[in-house]
Amino acid sequence: MTARGGGNGFNNPAVKPTLATKTRKHFLFSWLHFICLHPTALAALLLCLGSTSRVEAQSANAFRAGAPVLAIDAPPAPVPPAVITRDDAGHATVRANRLEEPLRLDGRLDENVYQTILPVNGFIQSDPREGQPATDKTDVWIFFDDRNIYVGIRCWDSQPDRIIANEMRRDNQNIFQNDNVTTAFDTFYDHRSGFFFQTNALGGMRDGLVTNESPNFDWNTVWDARSSRFSQGWTTEMVIPFKSLRYREGPGQIWGVNVRRSQRWRNETTNLTRIPASGGQAGVFRLSLAAALVGIEPPSKSSNLEFKPYAISQVTTNRDAQPLTSDNRDWCKAGSGSLRRQCDFGFDAKYGLTRSLIADFTYNTDFAQVEADDQQVNLTRFNLLFPEKREF
Repeated sequence: MTARGGGNGFNNPAVKPTLATKTRKHFLFSWLHFICLHPTALAALLLCLGSTSRVEAQSANAFRAGAPVLAIDAPPAPVPPAVITRDDAGHATVRANRLEEPLRLDGRLDENVYQTILPVNGFIQSDPREGQPATDKTDVWIFFDDRNIYVGIRCWDSQPDRIIANEMRRDNQNIFQNDNVTTAFDTFYDHRSGFFFQTNALGGMRDGLVTNESPNFDWNTVWDARSSRFSQGWTTEMVIPFKSLRYREGPGQIWGVNVRRSQRWRNETTNLTRIPASGGQAGVFRLSLAAALVGIEPPSKSSNLEFKPYAISQVTTNRDAQPLTSDNRDWCKAGSGSLRRQCDFGFDAKYGLTRSLIADFTYNTDFAQVEADDQQVNLTRFNLLFPEKREF
């Protein structure tokens, strides 16, 4: 029979006691009997309940105050002017610095902030000599303002004439075969998911998502990078709008961050934190080993809207043609006889509904802008899987 009204069935005569009910009663009576015979256990229970209530109250107050209920799982935050602290296990905590005015994105790293603020360095090899200091030094700066995150990197090189840089195509995997740097952000500080941004000595760009410490190269967002050369290596600057990222709201943010440098001519891979050689080139995506990023102050809210309109026009002249008949797009055509003008337009739009749900809108899609699939030869019994390259 089904119990009706309030209660859990213990005192409801309409409910026939079952074995589970009797077991629960027996467990409850045994626990009460144990507490009555052992006053120490009663005191411990009351102390535990009081401590739990205080913790819950503190967490609720912190949440109402806008502070993240997070504990930094890394060395203590650096005290200015220091920008990094490390421990013996290779973990690190990095401090981001606020800018008074936006940086000029040229990749030269010649602004005053690069002279007045100390860089983050001390990269550690993951390949070929795991755990050893990097052969050539790498300096990193992380800045932010009310709109963007800025990452400046100076890659020192003892033989700059051997730097490999020959790829500029967006999201091309050959960027990885160049001398390149990759910055990964764990914006929710869950040690599992995030975003990464990669560039080479020419300013070629590649980006993607990190999900369960695995990369997804099909994701694209709005950001920019510029690179430059100097007599002892190369430099690069990245600018990433906060609107291109997802993160928690509230002050006192804690993110995860890691930076990887691949020196291709030397076959050396170094990271900001200690990454085991077993991680390979994907070690930068192991956000559980990333450094903690403190001091970052992203804006509380932003409209996550991306709008991309397009327009196409065409003029055709044929002096031998007869007058042309119109179709359903008379409003977009003009001319008669030998001259015909044609135009078309449409748009693609993306709107972030939640941190994990994005709505795509498209009108009169321009399929000419979709990248063609790479040609593949399949000599196996397994189906080919082509990545999604449409933006809608």
